[in-house]
Amino acid sequence: MSLPEWQPEQLEADLVSALSGLSEPEPFEQAIVLPKLKSWDNVDDTFGQQYRAFFTMFDQARSQEFEGRRLVGPTYEPIREILAEADEQLKEINPSLNPSVLFDPGYQPLDTFRSYADLSRPQRDQIERIVRLRARELRSLGIDLATDEQETVLEDGLLEHPELRYQGEHESVGFGKNCFNACYRMVLNGLVDFTPNEIASVRASTKIHRTIPIPDDEYLKTFYTPKFSEISERHVDVISINGGSLSTIGNIARKVGNKNPDATVSCIVNLQSESATNIWHTNVLTGCDEKMIYCLDPRAYAGHRYDRHVNTPRAIPKFEFYTRWTVAYNRAHLIVAQ
Repeated sequence: MSLPEWQPEQLEADLVSALSGLSEPEPFEQAIVLPKLKSWDNVDDTFGQQYRAFFTMFDQARSQEFEGRRLVGPTYEPIREILAEADEQLKEINPSLNPSVLFDPGYQPLDTFRSYADLSRPQRDQIERIVRLRARELRSLGIDLATDEQETVLEDGLLEHPELRYQGEHESVGFGKNCFNACYRMVLNGLVDFTPNEIASVRASTKIHRTIPIPDDEYLKTFYTPKFSEISERHVDVISINGGSLSTIGNIARKVGNKNPDATVSCIVNLQSESATNIWHTNVLTGCDEKMIYCLDPRAYAGHRYDRHVNTPRAIPKFEFYTRWTVAYNRAHLIVAQ
């Protein structure tokens, strides 16, 4: 994945624009008026009703553009330079290669996978070397970025702490590639009146897109669909950041809270997988102190599953988090709900 040109002077302006859609809290006299309840077509915990709701949301999302805000943050430029160098190395192998070929074949778009399958063994070996070199440079950068943010704190309550959901909640689905789906369901769970079902959501997205996993945007676009407006009383805005930092996330969340104390901010982050160099794994960020980052991790780690009745975030040393986050371009998705 390549990043567009860095425009540092745009960050503050983009931040103002991203927050401009937030409404001020209603005066008390208006707030005591009960809102009109919306019909959500009997969506509840039954599989069939949820499947139809998810199918409609994914279908509507597929035909519309991403309506959220895209920001570039303070760590963007050094990341872009490393990616640009890797892109040039790819062109020396084959000018037609797409940068997505640097990801695990199981996560590549179909056209990229076909191009990869046509490569010779020596060419694949060259790509693997580029993958390792790029990851090493990004992880080294991540150490520097973590050093700069040793004092950064995201205090309790600044970000939402949703109920933990995980990959493979149902045996027929397994862990697979559904980490973003699990994080999406964590956030969605706090916005609707039912517990999102993993199988219903995965089968619906697969029916629409014919692949697992689907792009992050296809999940995030569902928050702007007519169907979501039917099943939730909340208004949602999405702010997606490339080249972000913990400070940037904290600044946005605090500005949201200052403008509307009733609004909530959830944060989904992409990290390098602990099991593979060229696979990303998604978590929900809940906060950090000077030494540790706290995330809800939707998969098993340290040899065991989460207890589904325990909702304690995983504590990740700040330097370890930053090296994994930087390999995934310091990407974060803030879901602001009012």
